[in-house]
Amino acid sequence: MTSWKDTGVSEIAEQLNAIFPKEVAERLAFVYMLDDDKDELNEFLNLSGIRISMFKKPFIPPPYSEESSGEIILGNVMKGDQELHRFGISLEDVNRHVAIFSSTGMGKTTLIINILLQLLNHQDPIYFLATDWKRDLRHLIRRHPLWVLTWEWLRMNILQPPKGVSTKQWMMVVADLFSHVFGWFHASENYLLEFMDQLYKKHEGQGYPTLQELFDLIDKTEEKSRRYSEYRDVVRNRLASMLIVLEDIVDCRIGFPIEELLNHPVVIELDGLRRDEANFLVEFILAYIFTYRIANGHRGHLRHVLVFDEATRLFYKKRQYRETTIELGMPFIETVPQIIRDYSEGIIFALQEPDIASHSLMANSNVKIVGFLGEGTDIDAIARSLDLNDEERSAITKLECGEWLVKKPGTKPFLLRSPDYRLEKDVTDEELEERMRPVLSKLNEMVVPVRKSPERAISTKPIIPRLSGDAEGLLFNVNVHPFKGLSNRYKMLGLSGRKAEAAKNELLRKGLVEEVGVVLGSHRPVKFLVISGPGLEYLRNTGRQTGLWDYIGHVSFEHRLYQVLVAYSFRNAGHQAYVEKDLGDGRRLDILVVRDERKIGIEVELNPNIDLRKILKSMKDLDELEILCKDKNVLEKVRDTVERVVYPSLRKKMRLHVANEYLAKLRRYLKARKDGNESNYPKQRDPSS
Repeated sequence: MTSWKDTGVSEIAEQLNAIFPKEVAERLAFVYMLDDDKDELNEFLNLSGIRISMFKKPFIPPPYSEESSGEIILGNVMKGDQELHRFGISLEDVNRHVAIFSSTGMGKTTLIINILLQLLNHQDPIYFLATDWKRDLRHLIRRHPLWVLTWEWLRMNILQPPKGVSTKQWMMVVADLFSHVFGWFHASENYLLEFMDQLYKKHEGQGYPTLQELFDLIDKTEEKSRRYSEYRDVVRNRLASMLIVLEDIVDCRIGFPIEELLNHPVVIELDGLRRDEANFLVEFILAYIFTYRIANGHRGHLRHVLVFDEATRLFYKKRQYRETTIELGMPFIETVPQIIRDYSEGIIFALQEPDIASHSLMANSNVKIVGFLGEGTDIDAIARSLDLNDEERSAITKLECGEWLVKKPGTKPFLLRSPDYRLEKDVTDEELEERMRPVLSKLNEMVVPVRKSPERAISTKPIIPRLSGDAEGLLFNVNVHPFKGLSNRYKMLGLSGRKAEAAKNELLRKGLVEEVGVVLGSHRPVKFLVISGPGLEYLRNTGRQTGLWDYIGHVSFEHRLYQVLVAYSFRNAGHQAYVEKDLGDGRRLDILVVRDERKIGIEVELNPNIDLRKILKSMKDLDELEILCKDKNVLEKVRDTVERVVYPSLRKKMRLHVANEYLAKLRRYLKARKDGNESNYPKQRDPSS
């Protein structure tokens, strides 16, 4: 007969013994393990100040109402492990803004998709405009009639005011946007206003001036005083960079009618665009919508929703401390959450780091939905914002993907589980372009180019930038050899330091690549070039195969780099090694190594939100499991998760490593193996050691 001590009850009894006598604690623990319905006992224990660590879900009393009357269902209220009734928010809640906070990979995008689809399916459909930095929403086009536009397809005249807005009012709005986004002071803003006023008067009754014409007017002006010369140089420099980066996007008399975009569900993809220009485009569109709504008296019920993924790119707390903000006052973007709800626009914010979110975002979101957060300062920020008690605060670190702590006016914080939304993320640029061709054709019919001639007609194809020979050669080399560091790549191409840097900077400037650093040893990070979406488009339009980069794109570059380096190292040592090994039944390993008839699984974890369910399913086929963590901080957090969840018998088969340390040990192992000594096989760190 099995003793109660052998069932794992002793751990619970030890906690209960802090308040109850030992005998009572043991009996309660035994009843706890045998009872299928633990709700009553858990409520009793909570009243006694006890938390049962083996009860995997935190217990927070649910709201009293049996069912929410809100039209937009977020999910099911949780009571411990049990799911209760549905909970929804109203359109008025959305109109007063929704903020979603969680670490990456914990279900923010899925929750946003569920909300947006319910808005579209409402009896009076409510459309949205979403900014997308990661190409997450494009994959909905196979199921729903979304307009997904890459930033390269946009056509916008920055100096064209919305319907009903005067040119004088609009030029003040645009000058303010330039000043805050690019960091100008009053003098430079006033200098820009002077030339804008000249242009508007010159074109009165003949259409609108363009950004290129504004630049040309300033560029040919010769200032005699040193001070005015400095103003000219500042403004000219920023306008020049805008024209270089945005090129044909801003080269039109009349651009896409943003009013028309408000009548459809629209996603604008901004990946590959420089931060300043991306922020300017988003703030320009916001300012356009805001002034358009005011000028045309759009008040009352919710008409439209704005969606900001990675919202701290725009709503950034430290922005208020800039010298330009101190001189110019609050930037336009910070006023948006405060007042745009009065003009029929709701906002959904999604972000990972609430600690750096602006006060305006935190203070003006009616519903706050909090998922797992792994950083103490972010948890502190949320705890302050929602006035959480210790129990509610500690629940944040125990949430799994799709689980949320929810707070809205009139309710205490409670736990909720949102439904999943299965979506294959494999829509290519070619498929997107083909599906959007009718949309682009319709929009381009409304565009008036600077010069109406066949060669200036706006194409529905993305713009292919011109590259120098060195830059194109470097891009082609990165395409064929994705995992070479910059130093080795330059040697392979025979480029001098000066030419190599010029070629790299040209690719970076035109948004075709990004530069990333990955720590692979004990020294400074190795620099790599990662091809962006526009870069892949360039390669395909020049007849190059991009299969390697399409494969890399399923996970992050750093993740794939670790996989390839580890697998190749084992293969060089004479062992079998497989990347993305399919074990059947939907189980997949990052790397499988067969060494001396032992099967070694290797999983790469770049963040602490480890999916142990997936990993544990694979362990029955393995002799060992190595988990490679991005750094020591991630390793410690993964270790804590493993120790809380995994049985000791399974933990014996698991080892944790810091990824760059593991690679260094592998290199020593390869060298030792060549010398006939296998004793240098990478030493492993037991999770419980």
